[in-house]
Amino acid sequence: MFVFEYRYNDYELLINDMASQLGVALQDDTLVLPQNTGHGYYRLITLPNGLQANLINCTFNCNWYLHRKSSEEEYYTLRFDEFSIPDKLVMSIDNQRQIEKQTVKSLIYLTSSLFDFSYLGTTGTRARGINILLKPEFISQYLGLPSADDMLRNYIALKAESYNIEHVDMDYQRLMNEILYTDPGNPFPDLYLLNRIQLLIEKFFTRLYSLANKQPLSLKLSNADINRVMQVEHLLTGDFSGKPPSIAQLAKASAMSISSFKSNFKLIYGQPVYTYYQAHRLQKARELLVSGQYNVKEAGEAVAYDNSSNFITAFKKQFNISPGALLNV
Repeated sequence: MFVFEYRYNDYELLINDMASQLGVALQDDTLVLPQNTGHGYYRLITLPNGLQANLINCTFNCNWYLHRKSSEEEYYTLRFDEFSIPDKLVMSIDNQRQIEKQTVKSLIYLTSSLFDFSYLGTTGTRARGINILLKPEFISQYLGLPSADDMLRNYIALKAESYNIEHVDMDYQRLMNEILYTDPGNPFPDLYLLNRIQLLIEKFFTRLYSLANKQPLSLKLSNADINRVMQVEHLLTGDFSGKPPSIAQLAKASAMSISSFKSNFKLIYGQPVYTYYQAHRLQKARELLVSGQYNVKEAGEAVAYDNSSNFITAFKKQFNISPGALLNV
């Protein structure tokens, strides 16, 4: 089993330490995994204003555990991660865990160094990712977003309780593919690569700031309330193969009245319950299509669409591309 634990606010130290532990030499800031661990690479990119990014494109040939230990020095990691999971993947933030089995998963979220963070995966897992290290002052200075401190505190308060995962739309997918589908021995010109990474950063934080203004976190919402809504969110989005639970069932599971549950859910996730469910249901279908193991009809049926025409219409409305056209991208 490959185990790597760290507490760095410097990706250059991280990649050098990982290379040393694996007994390999870096090649132009790129760590090529040894055969006993996997195949593929970790690549360090240095960004303007002292920012750094890790590009990850590999498949593990053994069980693996990556653990970033908590630190009193505050910094953030903006993570764009995609996994093809043949067996199981466990994602943890402090004592909160999310388990994915035999699926393809796309994740975009911000983690804070104030909390432990880890991935525990199994042999055969394919990982593609763009992880960007950010200092708190960067968000307000570089992006020009006022009140960034309050926005981050609200976001990270939710992160301590669960996973507030950003939706992977076609713009995100396009930018990630342009960055990751490159041979590390023959990379894109630096300016092109840096431009794409900066666009990812700006897209994430601009949307986050917009949501923070529209749905400010209420100080009256307790951690217990947040935790219950988060647990019910997992119940809502844990299985798309049949009809979703009713609002009454979800409210009962959260130990709230129907009106309180609906209000608190929208406050935390920024959308009404079934609007949120529909977006994630279609995102699951997109992940199935991208995996290459499902055709359009099968992907629709897997997320409980009995009518392929309805599925195609809903998919195109959500992603501005038909599922058939996505298969040919």
